[in-house]
Amino acid sequence: MIARGLLLLGSLLLGLLLLEGGLRLVLLGSLDNPRPSSGLTQAHATRGWVLVPGAQGLRSDIDYRVDVRISSQGLRDVDHAPTAVPGVRRIVVLGDSFIEAYQVELEQSLSRRLETALADRRVEVINLGVGGYGTAQESLALDEQGLGFAPDVVVLAFYADNDVRNNSQPLESALWGEHLKAFGRPYAVQNGEDLSFSQPPFAAASAWVDEMRRQDAARPFSDQLLFVDLGRSLLGRIAHWLGDEVFPYDPNLVLGVYATRFDPNSSPAPWTEAEYRLAWDHAWEITQAIILRTQRVAEQSGAQFVLMSIPSKFQADPLYRDRVSRQFPGMKLDPTLPNERLQTFARMNDVWMLDLGPAMAAHHEAGEAPLYYEFRDRHWNAAGHEFAARELAAFLTQHDLLR
Repeated sequence: MIARGLLLLGSLLLGLLLLEGGLRLVLLGSLDNPRPSSGLTQAHATRGWVLVPGAQGLRSDIDYRVDVRISSQGLRDVDHAPTAVPGVRRIVVLGDSFIEAYQVELEQSLSRRLETALADRRVEVINLGVGGYGTAQESLALDEQGLGFAPDVVVLAFYADNDVRNNSQPLESALWGEHLKAFGRPYAVQNGEDLSFSQPPFAAASAWVDEMRRQDAARPFSDQLLFVDLGRSLLGRIAHWLGDEVFPYDPNLVLGVYATRFDPNSSPAPWTEAEYRLAWDHAWEITQAIILRTQRVAEQSGAQFVLMSIPSKFQADPLYRDRVSRQFPGMKLDPTLPNERLQTFARMNDVWMLDLGPAMAAHHEAGEAPLYYEFRDRHWNAAGHEFAARELAAFLTQHDLLR
């Protein structure tokens, strides 16, 4: 009986070992433990954090698993020569995690797809997107790295869902507390028409990144098993299908960009409705000032400037929007609110603006293939990146911005 039990146990362990090895070979191409994603970023003196040149790490969620590699220039991109080939036009794309695109393979990202879509125009696209960036960091990235590529066009990818909040220290601190996303980023300060940027605490940001790496290195063996991770993902998908999900943050901070009425009762945060409104209005004012500053820097360098508005899943998917809205009946949410404000701002300031919202909403309403991931992650999938790249290529061509 004992021998049979030991044989059964040995067979089970062998089966799990073979399963683990097979999954690693198929999904990761190696039997080695995947490098954790904490090794992909490092603290930075002016932008708070940047991507680590030459780094490699696994990005995963319920919806995807991507082995991310950072170029020698510190970009989620291929390497680019310091100067363009004669006759080749250069586009620099600024943005956050939508543009860094660690949720898809590199060749599926907007920047790579855009270069392919404009191949007949002899265009090179350079991706300066970094996950978690707000508009201030993106503007500084243009100063510090983007202008060095001598771009002909600068595209600022704007994700209103969190970009407005990213530019407000009170809103970010209320949401994240002592997280790098709150204390580690620079914030813009407006003095009349001039802007200055706060200096992120480099030592504290470095310590925070080091602690994340230490925690990754100390992960228990079970957390390094791919079949265990995939099992958790499956349970997460089941919870999604059953609707058994909890919204863990203050909705006035996460959804505030859409709010025409706030609800302090939906959160333990000691803010009144007037205080939420005042903080969001100030965040919008600073955000618009940073966009104009970025436009000015781009145009003074001889580049065309384009503001590209990325719709959130809340805006593009009515089923998801209804699901979220039902959780917070005390709030009144208008998905068109940020885009209407951006469009008015762009018209008043002669800013070229591509709003991807209407085209993506029409695509969704026509029952076409989903453009966003289905479960916990709310970024574009590969189809979303391809769709956005086609729309941007058409916009640049239509308005002759690559002349």
